[in-house]
Amino acid sequence: MSEPLLVITREYPFGVGESFVAEELRRLRRHGRVTVVPAFRTESPPRELPEGVEIDLGLADRGLWRGQGFGVVIPILRATFSEFLRFPTRLLRPRALLRLLGYSLRGGRVMGWWRSREGEGKARERVLCYWSNAEAFGLALCSIAGRGPILACRAHGFDVYETRAAGRYLPFRDVIASGSERLLPVSEDAARTLRARHPDAAERVRTARLGVCEPVEARLAPQPGGTDRLLISCSSDDPVKRLGLLASVVLQVARDAPAHEWRWVHLGDPPTAHLDALSPVPSNLKIETPGQVPAAEVIRTMMSRRPLVFVNMSSSEGVPVSVMEALACGIPVVATSVGGTPELVDDEVGGLVPVSVDARDAARVIRDVADRSPTLRESARRRWLERASDAMAEHALIEGLGPKFASPPSAEIVGSET
Repeated sequence: MSEPLLVITREYPFGVGESFVAEELRRLRRHGRVTVVPAFRTESPPRELPEGVEIDLGLADRGLWRGQGFGVVIPILRATFSEFLRFPTRLLRPRALLRLLGYSLRGGRVMGWWRSREGEGKARERVLCYWSNAEAFGLALCSIAGRGPILACRAHGFDVYETRAAGRYLPFRDVIASGSERLLPVSEDAARTLRARHPDAAERVRTARLGVCEPVEARLAPQPGGTDRLLISCSSDDPVKRLGLLASVVLQVARDAPAHEWRWVHLGDPPTAHLDALSPVPSNLKIETPGQVPAAEVIRTMMSRRPLVFVNMSSSEGVPVSVMEALACGIPVVATSVGGTPELVDDEVGGLVPVSVDARDAARVIRDVADRSPTLRESARRRWLERASDAMAEHALIEGLGPKFASPPSAEIVGSET
């Protein structure tokens, strides 16, 4: 039996994050054996894995210092010293220095884990790191030394744009690029950034968007009755999501259109503190904050409530999954022009606003899109189908990985005849 493709995650299937990993595993499983390898595990029970996907807890159960002999420590020290030589001023920042040390420790941990697998007599394995993070760094060092896997690394937003990183610094980018057979960013914007940063690796960069599945409930369900003009958003209270600005914009929408009754549904971290700072809330605005909900519930809410506009005010993004989900549900989108968002959103499916937008200007765009919403729904669905559908994402991922990651003909495929 052929060796499976190993997919390295941060915690998935443990914890509540990385919810979109499951769909990617399903796509990969349709093309061969897949084993998910979480780098860490939490106390919570694991989520159910997609059919046919296996799990390996060898890395998650490994201690930080176990097996870190000279064969691991020396390459880590060399790479760390090289970073100090390249970025001496940047590494004077405490947060940047802590990030570098964290990468060094975690990179050594994954190198020790990989060396232990070598002793099992396995053929050279194929590995997809779901993030260009410390685990990707450690495996890239192994590959550069000629003892590592055939390595591909996903790249999203926080692991591409240094402006989003602690201390505005991402460690060991050159090592990851040099040791990877493929770099798979989720947007063309991220791909351009990687090619400019690593010209020697430019030919190995392939854009592979995440994509989302078609909602099960219905296709373009009719707008429910009622007088409220409904807006929806979905985000955490991470600083880059700018939940305070989002709240300010929605309040401004209601203030500038007092003849209408508005309703705002926000899924994710409640904006309570921001609303308190912005009070009073206009009398023609009702606010619902269900809190953090599972990904499936986000889709159900979008499909059942049929909002006029989905709103995103982030200062930085890769390609927002929530924007792809909104388009799949036929919901027009107003979002900031950051990262890969402009690759999905324009005047045909909603509206883009500059990242420096103020509340009044953003509110004006939202009101305009809300007025045009019924005429934009078909275009929103079509945009999802062309640029963010599950089928598109699967094709881009498999093509992006290339022939070195293809499963041998004997590999067991889910759904194939035996």
